[in-house]
Amino acid sequence: MLDDTHLPSIVTADMLHGALEAMTGRQREAAKVTHIGILLAGEYGPRPDFFGLMFDEAFVPGSSDPGELTPREGCAVFLGAIDRKRQGDGFIQEVQFTGTHELGHVFNQQHSNPRSFMAVSADRMSPFDVGSCAFNKREQSLLGQCSTSRFIWPGGSAFGDLGDLATNAAVDGAAANSGTGLTLTIGTDRDAFWPFEPMELDVTISCSRATRSRDVPDMIDPGYDAFTIWIEEPSGERRRYRSPKHYCRHKSKVRISHDKPFRRDISIFGESGAFTFRRVGVHRVWAQFQVSPSNVLHSNLIELNVLAPTIRDSYKAAKQVFHRHDIAQLLYYRRLTAERLSAISSLDTFVSAFPRARSNATAHYAIGRSLEDWASSRTTRSDTPPREIVEAARHHLRRAVRSTTLGDHRRERAEHALLRLGFAR
Repeated sequence: MLDDTHLPSIVTADMLHGALEAMTGRQREAAKVTHIGILLAGEYGPRPDFFGLMFDEAFVPGSSDPGELTPREGCAVFLGAIDRKRQGDGFIQEVQFTGTHELGHVFNQQHSNPRSFMAVSADRMSPFDVGSCAFNKREQSLLGQCSTSRFIWPGGSAFGDLGDLATNAAVDGAAANSGTGLTLTIGTDRDAFWPFEPMELDVTISCSRATRSRDVPDMIDPGYDAFTIWIEEPSGERRRYRSPKHYCRHKSKVRISHDKPFRRDISIFGESGAFTFRRVGVHRVWAQFQVSPSNVLHSNLIELNVLAPTIRDSYKAAKQVFHRHDIAQLLYYRRLTAERLSAISSLDTFVSAFPRARSNATAHYAIGRSLEDWASSRTTRSDTPPREIVEAARHHLRRAVRSTTLGDHRRERAEHALLRLGFAR
């Protein structure tokens, strides 16, 4: 199913998830999904150079059954990004190749070498000749089992999980932090929370003074296979954090120096299909980042205590607020839509009633960022006064900046957003 009529030229993962659901419907109860979608748009806002991506089910709060998760339902092709790099017949060739490549991911195919459709094409100077490309023998064998194996059929297993069809293709024995001069560090602003509360994972990659600077792959995101967040449940079971989107690898680099480390935050409270933490008790969390074929960075290990329900009013109020789909998705995606406008007043009411709640700084940050984006985007509704939006954005960003618990990276982002709004802290 192809559709490009309901997407703006610049899209986010949140928009793509909404468009896919409108096309295919909710298929969570089906043993096999019966509809998949290819979405066509201009460019992917977070990475305008991407030719395409495959994504899993969106973060949807409320589910506690991992078996209900429905992976690999659709993909997207970004025509504007392709047009900037491919001209004439090359544009047509690239659209055909990228569409086939991303559909291959929907059927759980991984990257391989040219001239397979699963080769990576965006970094090439010229497109592949589609007429000379084909799925290789291994891929053809796997695709031939799509009607019988849940590991191939869309919706049957998480991306990358091939079960008994897998081979030992993973890189083993990669030296941890060996000779890289780099350190991967993770942290959170609190170590105890209820499973539905917003929680951000702060990620830092720093460089030793002796190393001075280093280029690393620009793939520091759980949407890439190179960057993995691992969670050990209270029972001892280990699982991988499940990103709602999956990116193809590329050659872009990030320069890291001793005086300029890389920092970002990741909304870890939600993952594809559900809240991330579904069991009460202490969870152990760590990350890995493959910086080269022979070197993998291993982060420190942190312990996060998922709290049990209580009879306190604060718990009841927090659950009622943060379990709402519009509120949870606003906090996770940090994107305001007309349907999510009521979420702001509900969050304001909660913050006013419980001013010492642990989640308030994260809520102010997410609301402020989404309002600032809303104020500056073309999606601003004509019946919503821009001045009112700007003032609300300033209010929430100021509250976030003044918090003592907000991570350094988010505080810096909030301060920059305030400057864009014409307000110096």
